[in-house]
Amino acid sequence: MELLKFEIKKLLYGKTAMAAIAIMLCLIILTGVGEVAGYYYTNGTPKTVYEEFVPYIGVTANGYTLKQIRNKYNINLTTNNFSDGLHLRYLETFINMELYRYGKSSINPWYDEKAENPYSLSGILVLLNALEQNGKENTYEYRMRQMQYEMMVSAGGPKVYYTWFWSTQRKAFRDSALLFFIFILLILSPIFTQEYSSGMDSIILSSKNGRRRIVTAKILAGVVFSVIAIILLNVIQLIIYIIFGSASGWNPPLNSLYSFGLAPYKFSIAQYYIVQLLFQVAAGLVLAIVIALISSRLKSSMYTFFIGAIFIIYPPILEGMFKIKGPIYDLSIFHAIFTDNVFVKFKAFNFFGYPVLYPYVLIPFLFIVGILAACLIYKGFLRRDAC
Repeated sequence: MELLKFEIKKLLYGKTAMAAIAIMLCLIILTGVGEVAGYYYTNGTPKTVYEEFVPYIGVTANGYTLKQIRNKYNINLTTNNFSDGLHLRYLETFINMELYRYGKSSINPWYDEKAENPYSLSGILVLLNALEQNGKENTYEYRMRQMQYEMMVSAGGPKVYYTWFWSTQRKAFRDSALLFFIFILLILSPIFTQEYSSGMDSIILSSKNGRRRIVTAKILAGVVFSVIAIILLNVIQLIIYIIFGSASGWNPPLNSLYSFGLAPYKFSIAQYYIVQLLFQVAAGLVLAIVIALISSRLKSSMYTFFIGAIFIIYPPILEGMFKIKGPIYDLSIFHAIFTDNVFVKFKAFNFFGYPVLYPYVLIPFLFIVGILAACLIYKGFLRRDAC
C-alpha cells in the first residue's frame, strides 16, 4: 500500500502534472458555463424552453404537426441548417417517429432506410417475412433481425419530452470526454519513462521490494488515478451544469433525444448517463494499462504520449482517410469513450450463428486487451537485467 501511495504521489506532484490539473479544471468550468450560456442565448431559459415544449409533449407524428412546426419556425431541413437550434430538434423528433414505424420521412427522403438494412418496425418485419419464406429461420441474419425487432418494440417509439438538462450538455459531455482522456494520457505517459531518464530504473529493479511489486504498484497507480480522475471530472462537470443550468430532463427515455430516436435500448436519459460513465471508467482502466505498456518500452514521455493518442483516435482516422470499418474500427477504446456510437443504433456481432449486442462485445474485448498489456509489462520487466 505504501508503495502504491508513493507511485501515485510521483504522478501528481510534478510540475507538468500540477499544471495539467489546473488547466483541466479551468477548461471544465469555462466550457460548462459557456455551453449553458450559449444555450440560454439561443433557446432561452429553462422556463422559456419548457413553455415552447408544452404544446408538443406526448403528441404523435402526423403530417399536420410536422407542417405546423416547420412553418412556425421557418425550418428548411433540406439545407441541413442546424442554426435553428431547439425548434429544429422538435422537427427531428417527429421525423424519428415516422422513421421508427415506416422507415420513411414525409419531409426529407434522405432519411429513408434501405430495404437490405432496415431500422423501422415495418422494414424489419418485411425482411423477416422474406427470410421466413426462403426457409432461413435458423440463420444468423434472421436471429439478428428478430432481436432487433423485439428490442425496438420494447424501447417504444420516440416521443416529445422536455429534456432541457441533457439537451444543454450532452454535446459538452461528449466533447469533453476527449479532453479527459488526453489529460490522463499526459499524466501517465512518464509512469515508466521518468525512471529511465533519471537513471533510477536499475536501482529500483534491484531493490528489496522486487521487480514484480514495483511494476504492480505502477500499474495500479495508473489505474487508480485514471478511474478516479474520470469520475471526479464528470462529477465536477455535472455539478457545474446543475448550478448554472437546470437539473430537469433526466427521466424521459433515451430515444426522446433527437440523435437517439432509433436507439433500441430501453434506457432513461439518467440510466444512459450512468452507462456512459461506466464505459468511460472501463476505457480509462484499460487505457492506463496500455499507456504503462508503451511507457515501459520507450524512453521518451513524448513518444509515449503520441503513440497513446494514436491508440485512442485511430478509428476516425481509419474511417475518414481509408474508409475502413469492421471489428478493427468497432472494437476500439475510442467507442468506449464516445458511447453514442455504441448505443445510437442496433448493432450485433455474429458468434457461432447467434447475435451478441455491440456493448457486450466491446467491453470484454477491451478488458482482454488490458490483461494482455499487463502481461507484456511483467514479461518485459522480469526479463530485464539491472545494470
